[in-house]
Amino acid sequence: KKRTPGPVDVDTCTPHLTSVERRHLRAMHQLGYTHLRNHEYPQAIAVFAEILRGQRERHGRKSLPAAVAMHNLGVVCMKCGRYVDTVRLCDAASRIRVEKLGKDS
Repeated sequence: KKRTPGPVDVDTCTPHLTSVERRHLRAMHQLGYTHLRNHEYPQAIAVFAEILRGQRERHGRKSLPAAVAMHNLGVVCMKCGRYVDTVRLCDAASRIRVEKLGKDS
């Protein structure tokens, strides 16, 4: 299966997600990616920002699922030319990953 550039990491493997929550998260991700692919940048940013908000609310501000969502929003911002936001989001996501998994992960 060919991978397309863009946000692809969807944390649907979290054990305490219900099947409905898992489907909802995947559908939101697909909607955001469709907006991005269609160059509907404000809509793509809004969808991925909402995914980040939900992950922070469910798992905590410094959780791995929030870091994945932060990274994805950073990728969307990069594709939209919002480079300052990209650096801020990806740097924060990287710090969380190192904090949770160690610097060699």
